[in-house]
Amino acid sequence: MSIFPSNYVATNQEDPAVPAKYFELKKLADGESTTIRLCGTGDSGHCIAGYQYFTMEGKPRRFPTFPKSYMDDIGLTYDAKKSGGTEKAVPTFFLAWACKRKEADDYQVFDITQLKVREAIEAILNIEDYTIENGEMANFYLTITRRGQKLDTKYDVTPVLKAASAAETKHWHARADHMWLPALFEGGDPFEGRPAGSKAPSQEPMTRRDELGADEEIAGGRELPAAGW
Repeated sequence: MSIFPSNYVATNQEDPAVPAKYFELKKLADGESTTIRLCGTGDSGHCIAGYQYFTMEGKPRRFPTFPKSYMDDIGLTYDAKKSGGTEKAVPTFFLAWACKRKEADDYQVFDITQLKVREAIEAILNIEDYTIENGEMANFYLTITRRGQKLDTKYDVTPVLKAASAAETKHWHARADHMWLPALFEGGDPFEGRPAGSKAPSQEPMTRRDELGADEEIAGGRELPAAGW
């Protein structure tokens, strides 16, 4: 006998019928890899950083600077939840970036919380030939592989210098303004698009990059062109 209905999705699983909007490296199994191309920059509203935590109700909250009043609603630590304790968690630093993954059908928000992974991305972007122009797709992709489990987990980050194809670039230009990561600071949906007249935090307004227009969809709807990995 099944207690739950046949279409129930467990809390530790994702509904296969719903496109995954967010990706975290902890979703990888030991030895599993993902291939990622970063899209956009902080100036274009496609990359944000700050501090985050989960409330007692399990809702995420994000801030561009360290929140001084986090004790008012922050949740418990992992160990406290397991043991029935009362120790509160603390906000953690995060980097979130719009991306296109080889394994996903559409653009996602890549949540990067691992220090070593952030250090690897910083090092790659310090190499002269590896770059991301304002609002554009990176001219390289990353293959990230998980090694180990739990506290022994490590991630290998390997960059490959290869620009996106013309079709990929055109598709991103048509969809770029449909992603606005600063919405996460307001508890909003980053996939509802860039609000009219808005600008990225502490940044000047972004200028248009081509003739497509902010909300124009290219022929083919949501289908992505073949990726140039």
